[in-house]
Amino acid sequence: MLSPFEAAAHVAALEPLGLDDVGSPRWMRQSASLEQLKMQACADAMSKHDEFVVDELVGAGKVGVLVHQLLVLEAWRDHVLPVIADDLPELSSMKAYMLVGRRTRMHCPADPDVSQLYQETTVLSVLQILFYHRNAVDSVADLLLELTDYCHRRLTALNAGVARTAPDLTEIRAYENVGDRVRRQAAGIAFALASDAVSLLRFITDQVDQLPLGLVNRMVNQQGRTQTRAHGRLAGYRHGHGPVYTTPQRREGRCPCGRLDTGLYSEGASAGQVEKFTDQQWKVVERGESQTLTRLEGNLWIALCNLMTSARAQQTYEVNDTRKSTIMKLRRFFNEVVVDQLPVLEPLWRMVEQLAIVDANPMLSATPSSLLVEQVAEIRQRLLANDFQAIARKQLGTVFRPDNNLRQELGAFANLFDSMPESTEETCGSCGKPAENRCSACKRVWFCSRRCQLDAWPEHKLMCHPPGK
Repeated sequence: MLSPFEAAAHVAALEPLGLDDVGSPRWMRQSASLEQLKMQACADAMSKHDEFVVDELVGAGKVGVLVHQLLVLEAWRDHVLPVIADDLPELSSMKAYMLVGRRTRMHCPADPDVSQLYQETTVLSVLQILFYHRNAVDSVADLLLELTDYCHRRLTALNAGVARTAPDLTEIRAYENVGDRVRRQAAGIAFALASDAVSLLRFITDQVDQLPLGLVNRMVNQQGRTQTRAHGRLAGYRHGHGPVYTTPQRREGRCPCGRLDTGLYSEGASAGQVEKFTDQQWKVVERGESQTLTRLEGNLWIALCNLMTSARAQQTYEVNDTRKSTIMKLRRFFNEVVVDQLPVLEPLWRMVEQLAIVDANPMLSATPSSLLVEQVAEIRQRLLANDFQAIARKQLGTVFRPDNNLRQELGAFANLFDSMPESTEETCGSCGKPAENRCSACKRVWFCSRRCQLDAWPEHKLMCHPPGK
């Protein structure tokens, strides 16, 4: 763990890096620093000690650097990775895997049992810890548009069905090529990124009365429908008699009632079995616990409540038939059990019920503004102006070239994981279930069975052997 002086040194060294720098030695050093800062911030919050990492990041004005790095990683994952995926050598795919995501477990007090999805989600996790504090939100007021747009894109991917937990596909891993594996890994983190974005959005909306009016208008009038639909998708497994899930394999399909396309229905599960996405993984819940809200559901409910019931938001919200029909989709999720768990939802429930019995009257909407000026996400625009093909060609010949330097980088990150605080419950590196046995070679990854270890071997072998062997 870090001392306050070491944390201050790591924070002072943080700098905004561009798409050209992704995967470079300078980028990897900064990523290692962020990983250590995140571990320390989690430990401080868990032990209720002085959160000196948060104070250093806010005091040094480095929160904006984290926002910039998050957006760079998103652009790289969406526009550069697809170009280089099929041309990556076997060893280099491990580095791309670290840039895209790796699921590990660690207790984080701001979001217990948070799943670290390497680099993009590492940055997202640090921002979640920071944004729990109002002064961190205030320190990047000019970048909140970039962050809310990022969260909007993640929830849009969820609504479009792109963000789904990746199926196990153990029968495919044995013969899939490097490109297919990297794409599968990238797709596998999309749902977790969406859930992290919900948490970040909740912390931002907690300060809705202090946010710029233009940002509030954008969130409620342009992005509100996406958030409402995202709630329906995240909570959709509770629809009617509920779709049936199975663990660990999930195949695309519809729930038995035929009305809700969840993308997670499997004919192999027993009737009535449901899973909830909690602690960054799907877990089977008992029948009596199906109405218990998860942290993810709670965060999304609170974010919606903040946006739809605050006086600041109602000044700009325009009600029409389309928006009314979207809001009405929330109605079936309201009941006394839900409101008893989150009493803060009572005003939102009352608002939805009132809207159900009246027509969408333009007179009830906010007065149209004559102001035609709208803030632009400048960082995102600059990133999209890059020549992604040229960046991909350059990185294939430099940062993803399989040589001794690459082996040393992978070894350094493996050693960094050894310094992480151990979880109170070890989980399988393949299926996520509780595990009692670990790899006898590297002593780092745990497996619940021999089958899971064999299924994970095509990926695990790249980090199992010491560098250079």
